[in-house]
Amino acid sequence: YAFNTQSKQLEQTTRSTVAANPTLYTNPVDVKESDIRKDTELARQLGDAQLNLSRYRSAAQKLDTLSLSEQRAVAALVGEDKFKAEFMGAQIPTDWLNKLLTGENWRTLPTTAQDAVIGYIGARGAVIAYQKAVSGSGRANKEQLELELQNIPNPLLPKDVREAQFDRFQQNIDQTGAGLPKMVGVERPKEIQQRIEAEEAQKQGATHVYDPNQKKAVPVGTWLQRHFQGIPGVKPL
Repeated sequence: YAFNTQSKQLEQTTRSTVAANPTLYTNPVDVKESDIRKDTELARQLGDAQLNLSRYRSAAQKLDTLSLSEQRAVAALVGEDKFKAEFMGAQIPTDWLNKLLTGENWRTLPTTAQDAVIGYIGARGAVIAYQKAVSGSGRANKEQLELELQNIPNPLLPKDVREAQFDRFQQNIDQTGAGLPKMVGVERPKEIQQRIEAEEAQKQGATHVYDPNQKKAVPVGTWLQRHFQGIPGVKPL
């Protein structure tokens, strides 16, 4: 690992790369292969958590544009006792999910509401990935999982309450990933968050997005391509 003076973060690299770029990298440290595997796995787990959280947050923000009748339809769906029971379980049964996504209540929802409900269900993945990262175990503790699931904001909470819960979960992810080296081929949680926000801004017609590195607004397409092109799992522009 070595400190990148340009990005201001610790990165996975090689001795030859450090030697070839003496002004870019400082303070190289040799690490064991086992440590690299451990940090890579942690980075991927936190990345999974961030991806699911960011996607749900993006979808939930659109719920505020729904009509009262559409909001009631969402409430009727996610408020069902069966929904609550399956959502809070250790895992979601496939047959229940299939029935949910083909039922009459589902078909009456507008696409915006469907996206939010799917994001809400998918946010379970954020909790599970975060739990695994924190515990260092490949399996999530059932009791702790149930507690963490309660922190996922219901899609129909008032906007300020919902955003406050999102912020708390985001802070947990940020804190867990603090000091984690930038691993080769793996997006950091903050990079995933920025990418999802930029992609959403582009969908909404935004032409520019704020680049924290340059500290100015830059064309959104150019920013996405420069920062994320070539990363596994990122679609080409």
